[in-house]
Amino acid sequence: MGTQLTDIQNQYQTKIDEAKASKDNKRVEELKKEKDKKIQAIIENFTDDNVVKDKIIKEEKDYVEKNKKKIAERIKFQVEDVNKNYRYFYKDETGDVVLTNVLGLNKYSTKQEILDGLSEDKGNKVMVDKARGSIQSFGDADSNSLGLFLNEGRDFEGYSVIKKDSVYDKRIQQGIRDKERFSKLIWVGFLLMIIGVITLFFYLQSDIISGSLFAKGQRIPIDLKLLIFLVSGFFSAMITEAIHPYNYGGLENLQMYAVPIVLSIGLMTLSFMSLKLIWWQLLPKHKTQTGKELVKSSLIYQVLNTVGNIFVKSPMAIKLLLVLCLLGVNAFVVLLIMTSFNYLNPIYLILNLLFLATEAWFLWKYSKVLMKLIKKPAEILLSQEQKVNAELSLAELSHQLEQIDEMIQSSKKDSRQSEQLKTELLTNVSHDLRTPLTSIITYGELLNQPKTTTEDQKKYVEIINQKAKRMKHLIDDLFEVTKMNNGEIILEKSEVNLSQLLQQSVSEYSEELKEHDLKMVFNKPEKDLYATIDGERMWRVFDNLLVNVLKYAMPNTRVYLKIEEQHKQARIELKNISEYELNENAKDLVEKFKRGDSSRHTEGSGLGLAIVNSIVVLHNGQMAIDVDGDMFKIVIRLPL
Repeated sequence: MGTQLTDIQNQYQTKIDEAKASKDNKRVEELKKEKDKKIQAIIENFTDDNVVKDKIIKEEKDYVEKNKKKIAERIKFQVEDVNKNYRYFYKDETGDVVLTNVLGLNKYSTKQEILDGLSEDKGNKVMVDKARGSIQSFGDADSNSLGLFLNEGRDFEGYSVIKKDSVYDKRIQQGIRDKERFSKLIWVGFLLMIIGVITLFFYLQSDIISGSLFAKGQRIPIDLKLLIFLVSGFFSAMITEAIHPYNYGGLENLQMYAVPIVLSIGLMTLSFMSLKLIWWQLLPKHKTQTGKELVKSSLIYQVLNTVGNIFVKSPMAIKLLLVLCLLGVNAFVVLLIMTSFNYLNPIYLILNLLFLATEAWFLWKYSKVLMKLIKKPAEILLSQEQKVNAELSLAELSHQLEQIDEMIQSSKKDSRQSEQLKTELLTNVSHDLRTPLTSIITYGELLNQPKTTTEDQKKYVEIINQKAKRMKHLIDDLFEVTKMNNGEIILEKSEVNLSQLLQQSVSEYSEELKEHDLKMVFNKPEKDLYATIDGERMWRVFDNLLVNVLKYAMPNTRVYLKIEEQHKQARIELKNISEYELNENAKDLVEKFKRGDSSRHTEGSGLGLAIVNSIVVLHNGQMAIDVDGDMFKIVIRLPL
């Protein structure tokens, strides 16, 4: 727009200057008005949509009027075909433009009037249809280059029906008849197949299959049997193709290939019988074999394995020479394939790829032997059941050596931890045994004092008896947990009401809980939980847990005990607030002689939770401990 305005300014400015020079004021005013009018027209042309629209409509009308005959000639055959085979009524989205070839219908016609007008040919279905029309589709290169009819597309919605006895109606009727005929033939084919399957079943149950021919077939390698199977299927397909009556021409309609389909189904049944016979009779011994065993029984594997063993046992120089020769042959073959033009080239290429695969298999087998030698140090370190990949490639050698180093470091760490546990065990055992033993010795010496009264002697004897019992209890616990860890304990399992057993354990300690100002909150399901367990050992579990609560729970607090069924397991949860600081990791509390109260404010052997864990493990259960500040929680899961 700017360029056009500048041109008009320059064009009229020269004329205005000439008029001013000649002092023709009237001409000057006329030129200025003419210039302003043209400038205003250009501005409106670019800014007023209505002006632009009116201009485009005028140009399109002029083009249609000028090319009316050519457009009509171009769409003549399409219009004749539609009018000959269809009745239609379409209305655009505004409702003002109507396209129809039915007399009497217009934009004011009701839906029922439209349907009645279209349904003159009874029996054909009226189709509700939507379409989009565009004047541009009737234009040509000239109209497109002029930019006309670019936005003239509009949506039409209406109805159409195929006329009776039209070309399309005849095709539809023929398709319906062919479909009915084809459906009947398909049922005949399926019936033949069922008869063939039943015949095959009774045939395979007869004595024919036990002949010497099939007995000898058991010794045939699996790959040869599969080859026989595939060849049989190939010949069955060839028979089907050979009797096809329409090999020479294309299939024009359903009627032409209905008969071949039925014949093919019958021959397919015959092929199925022969193939199934081969599969059942030549492959029976392979039904119970694994995939690896099937591969090893094949002829190809046996040949390759023999050649591979020869290759592995050959000297290194011969191996390298052979590999280089094979690579040279492969390169030469590939070069021939690339430089020659032969329809057999794809076959040659496939054979070459198979040859390369065979070479790779030989190299892999040789590298596998080499890896076995490399893995020897790793196998020595498998004392903790750590698995090492048995199928390694040369690229994984570095990773394997790194794994060996990691296993060595892990073994050293486990060894240091084991030594540390042994030291802690000796320290704790010596301390826990020395304390009561010292008391026994001390009070024994006091008994020998001549000034000791009879009353004091009784008191000293009672103390010595208590300390001796504590030592015995400690030693018994230590032996018991050791036996459990070594698998020397035999459980006497029976079906036990787990809910009732836990309830009885709580009742046994009800008085002690009151004395320690502890409130037991016990929750159990309405339906009792039964488990196959050693009742006496499980009683020991509950007893140790409750004794642990009495020793370490803070007075005037609640103790929460819950039993429930979860994922076909009995889940027992015990929570309490500890009176003393829990300065041990939760997982360490199940170790022997580990005590949550490291300052030993209370008496205890440190074996209580270790015994609980051992008994639970013997019952194929799990025990988990969680410590959150002073909150102590233990969860036991037992299979139901």
